[in-house]
Amino acid sequence: MTAPPRTAEIVIPILVWGSFFEVLLPLHPFWGRWATADPADILCYWIGGLAAAIVWRFKLPQAALTAASPKLTGSTKVPSHDRIGTQPEPLADPA
Repeated sequence: MTAPPRTAEIVIPILVWGSFFEVLLPLHPFWGRWATADPADILCYWIGGLAAAIVWRFKLPQAALTAASPKLTGSTKVPSHDRIGTQPEPLADPA
């Protein structure tokens, strides 16, 4: 299971994309014709980042642990690597 994103992994993209699309691009002579600066968009980026962080922190780890439960998968035998460079033993066929 992978860990939820760290704070910097959420904040840095919001700062970069918000600055680019809501500040720099509208000021550009060529792209400014199609881009509109809207500070409310940056607020929405922050709200979305906060909501995603909450879901990643509290909901997904529980769902991942539940999905990996042997009761749900029907298999309790897990292949293991005892030594580096060895292949795991194949699982027995239930047939």
